[in-house]
Amino acid sequence: MPKTGIHWFRHGLRLHDNPALVACQDEVERFIPIFIFDGKSAGTETCGYVRLRFLLQSLQDLESQFKEHGINFMCFHGEPHTVLENLIKEWEVRVISFEKDSESIWRQRDNLVKEMCARHNVQVIECVSNTLYDPEEVFSLNNNQPPNTCEELRKSCYKIGDPEQPVPKPDLKFIATHLVSTDNLYDPVKHKIPDLEFFDIKPENEKQKECLFVGGETKALDLCKIRIQYEKESFKSGKLNPNLSKPVLFTKEVSLSPYLRFGCLSVRKFYWDLKKVYVKNFNGVKNLYCPVEQLFWREYFYQLSYKNEKFAQVDGNPMCFKIPWDYHGKQDLFLKWETGQTGFPWIDACMRQLLQEGWIHHVCRNSVALFLTRGVLFMSWERGMRTFLKYLIDVNAKINFLFF
Repeated sequence: MPKTGIHWFRHGLRLHDNPALVACQDEVERFIPIFIFDGKSAGTETCGYVRLRFLLQSLQDLESQFKEHGINFMCFHGEPHTVLENLIKEWEVRVISFEKDSESIWRQRDNLVKEMCARHNVQVIECVSNTLYDPEEVFSLNNNQPPNTCEELRKSCYKIGDPEQPVPKPDLKFIATHLVSTDNLYDPVKHKIPDLEFFDIKPENEKQKECLFVGGETKALDLCKIRIQYEKESFKSGKLNPNLSKPVLFTKEVSLSPYLRFGCLSVRKFYWDLKKVYVKNFNGVKNLYCPVEQLFWREYFYQLSYKNEKFAQVDGNPMCFKIPWDYHGKQDLFLKWETGQTGFPWIDACMRQLLQEGWIHHVCRNSVALFLTRGVLFMSWERGMRTFLKYLIDVNAKINFLFF
């Protein structure tokens, strides 16, 4: 029996800068890429039509890239540790790889898998590529505490040095020609990517049928090139913020946030691509953290929540105060907020765009969050987060809850 390895895709839905996948490929004689629908991973527990469509498109893009080289991409359903244990027994799997998940809510899932692998003497390869830095390393430099400010995070990062460079894409042609085929294991019906009908999630309005964000690594890399060129032109004009050199009111077509969220685009690739054009083209006083400021805020929010599984809720969360929100007789007001019918034009426009397109600018997110909570309705941010979790393609409880 050939030495068999599985790469388990979760959020890192890409081939480029996927060190766990590359390491697995190098270790085995038969390579199997998979995704497991467990009803929770990649937001499938709470997502609506637009967000689920983006996920399925991202998986289809992966499948297409593998299929081009004769490699079978397989989907399974069930609890990950159970599915993987069955595959270990059935296919004599010796190596399992996956991207390290920086979200604390997945720690129990991953620990169950690691414990199961240890019982079966299966090698686990887990690599950091969802964040610029290993959260564990940053924690250790900060006395095993999350940084209180983004500036504290930067100080820890200065000590570590630059983020690691992205690793090259795996050689799929090599896998297809030198590793053992999985055609005898692949069932095109049993292992196919399910469609939207399988989940019985339907569009809530006609606009949701229009696909403004096409999921997948291929689209992500195309948009990344556009964004880097946009930034490059700004740097050449002496501006750090491209909106100052070339103001654009509607930027959905170049927004990379959904692709970073699902891992279709590597944050390390984006960081280094942006830094390189900055160093080469900006002639002003250089500060190497300026052009990647938003990426460091992303890093900071991940760090805050890394060991706090209650981060996106009030109960049991040491970072939250319990506020006596006013719920009495307000259900109809919440529904008006959620559906964009408050009578406040700006708020309604933001919420309608969210429901129809699955994306709104961060200024809109701040506005609707403030309106729901301390601004007007005085209702709990937890209710608003549930709406974000359903409709926002790029939603991340560790980041988006801070809008409230």
